[in-house]
Amino acid sequence: MSAETVGTAGIVLLCSAEGTVREVIHDSVGLAPLVGRPFTQIAEPESLAKVEAFQYALGEQGAVLGWEINVAIDGATVCMALNGSTTPDGILVMGSAVPLGLYDEVTRLNNMLANLQRKMAKQNVAMDRLSALKDQFVGMAAHALQTPNGAISVLAEALLEELGPTLSEVHREYLETIQSSAEYMRVLAGFYLDAATIGTGAMRFTFAPTDLADVVNRSVRLHRTVSARLQEGLVLTVEGAGPLLMLDRGKIEEALHNLLNNAEKHSPAGAPVEVDLAFGDVSVCLTVTDHGLGIAPEDRVRMFQPYQVTGASKDKMGVGLGLSIVRRIVEGHGGDVQIEETPGGGATFIVTLPRRVAPSA
Repeated sequence: MSAETVGTAGIVLLCSAEGTVREVIHDSVGLAPLVGRPFTQIAEPESLAKVEAFQYALGEQGAVLGWEINVAIDGATVCMALNGSTTPDGILVMGSAVPLGLYDEVTRLNNMLANLQRKMAKQNVAMDRLSALKDQFVGMAAHALQTPNGAISVLAEALLEELGPTLSEVHREYLETIQSSAEYMRVLAGFYLDAATIGTGAMRFTFAPTDLADVVNRSVRLHRTVSARLQEGLVLTVEGAGPLLMLDRGKIEEALHNLLNNAEKHSPAGAPVEVDLAFGDVSVCLTVTDHGLGIAPEDRVRMFQPYQVTGASKDKMGVGLGLSIVRRIVEGHGGDVQIEETPGGGATFIVTLPRRVAPSA
């Protein structure tokens, strides 16, 4: 049979319930005489087990489709797609020849796909191992930084207290900058410790009575100290007085640090960044507003997923972990964080926390 006719050739056989060919209704491939013989004999020896499985499935299910069987015709191998169904008159077997070149190509592509899948699985295992080692290293480095940072902060505070009256204004400013920078490094170390657990969900919280207004005030002062761009443009508004709340102070500082860093990163030179804190009856609302390019609506959900750098963020430094950590911290407090468009351009991050008042002493 020529290659040109293979694609349109086929067979239709009427068989007994046991599979013996009773009638060849159609044969355009040139099979050997089959009447009185099992239809399974059309298969080449290596396909015999498969065609017998086809017959068994046909008996069990009543109809089977698309079984590919190799058939020998005039000394050549032809791949045939077999379909079968049971009828009141017996078993009807229909087959259409598939060009062997196409069959071989599909087989080759399937083998390539399987090899690639195995290779990707091995690479994924290696990547997971490297990621775990990276997280371990980052966690160890961040933990190691906490001790010297703590010592620097305590010593700077002690010098300010003991030598305060004798210090010149310049020397006092130096010590205050050292203390603020050490505090900033402490917050950064906390960020990297949390980044090291981003894939495990192992973030831990320690809740204690906390003055949220003081936390926000200190964070704003700290960013004014360490950021030349935000010294004049960082505006804080606190609406009302709030009680002590049950919060993890360090984690809230870290979340606000990430929000302020994000706002600074996306704000043009000279543009203000506004921080607002408002105490409600059942919740507390903290907003951080910038006046940059804003965030497209389709990117607002992805912004809180790990390692997501979208839109205007793509040409900025960062790996896309800060906002995902913000969300984990806020949700760990039972709160919620959303993004809204700032009127006139920019983005407003809205953090809502439940008003969990600390018990009286």
